[in-house]
Amino acid sequence: MFDTNARAPLILLHILLPGLLKRRKGGIILTRSVEGEAPFPWSSAYAATKAFIHSLGLSLSGELAGTGIDLLVHELGATDTEALVLQGLSTAAIPGLMTPEDVAKQALAQLGRTSLHIPGKDNRKLVSKMRRMPKDRLVAFNASNMAAALAASAQPVKRD
Repeated sequence: MFDTNARAPLILLHILLPGLLKRRKGGIILTRSVEGEAPFPWSSAYAATKAFIHSLGLSLSGELAGTGIDLLVHELGATDTEALVLQGLSTAAIPGLMTPEDVAKQALAQLGRTSLHIPGKDNRKLVSKMRRMPKDRLVAFNASNMAAALAASAQPVKRD
């Protein structure tokens, strides 16, 4: 997971940026998850890799200002892909599920307009709520939401 979500984007940026800088034209979209906003019990490693993308992407966006290269950190909420099923979640149990097509259209529409975009009104409301919560309440809130999603998907929450 770390290699796919954090190391690979970093390596690809390292390889692709010199050519883009030389041309002084281009666009980069890094995908991130709302789970990267805060500690997320039962999704700890995934959330950490997406927090890395947030910091990397927004930092690079600042470095690339004025170069002709646009960088967008696209912060997704639940998207109807096989990733949810592989995680053991039922798509029927997840409110506000977006289609990959809608997510991609929004990313392309926002590239060059902003450095961070959260597609979907429900996702923006969730992120706004999480950003205002005290950290201890936020962790409990995220744990409760993930436990509920797992329970609705008939996946028991395992505690040691």
